[in-house]
Amino acid sequence: MAALLLAATLVVWLGISGPIRVSYEVVKDFQPLMAAMIALAAGTLAYWGAMAKVNLDRAEFDRRRKSEQLGLLLRLRAAVDRVSEEAGAKVKLLTFQPSYDATKISITIIPEQLKIAVPDELTEAWTRLDLFSEVSITQIETLRRLLPMLQNEMEKFAAEKWTVEWVLPRF
Repeated sequence: MAALLLAATLVVWLGISGPIRVSYEVVKDFQPLMAAMIALAAGTLAYWGAMAKVNLDRAEFDRRRKSEQLGLLLRLRAAVDRVSEEAGAKVKLLTFQPSYDATKISITIIPEQLKIAVPDELTEAWTRLDLFSEVSITQIETLRRLLPMLQNEMEKFAAEKWTVEWVLPRF
C-alpha cells in the first residue's frame, strides 16, 4: 500500500514539475543500488507468495487429516457398538430366565450363536495408530488381542451343541 502511494506521488510530482534533470554521471553510481532494491522487493514478494502457499497446504493437510481421523473414529465406534450388541445378545442367550407359567423349557445353543466377529475397522485402526490418543491405542490393542482369543475359544466347541432344560416346579 505504501509503495502504491509513493508511486502515485512520484507520478503527480513528475507530471507537475516535469522530468528531473540529473546528469548521467550521478545516476550511473546509483544504478546497482536501484537494481538491488528492485531485486529485494521482488524476492520479498516471492517469499510472501511461497509462504502463503505453504500455509495453505498445511491448513489443507490438517483439515484432511482431521476429516480422516473423524471418519475412522466414527467407523470404529460403530463397529465396537455392533460387537457390544452382539456380546449382549450372547449374554442374554446364556442367562435366559424362563417365564413363571411354563412347566418345562428347553434351549439348544449351537456354536454359531456364540461367535464374535472381529471387525475390519479394528485392523484399520491398528494400521493408523497415529490418529489416536494413548488411551485409545491401549483400548484398541486390548480389543485386538481379546476378540480373536474369544473367537478361538468358541471354535474349540464348533462340533458341539448344548441343550439346556429347566423343569419348573408347580406350586
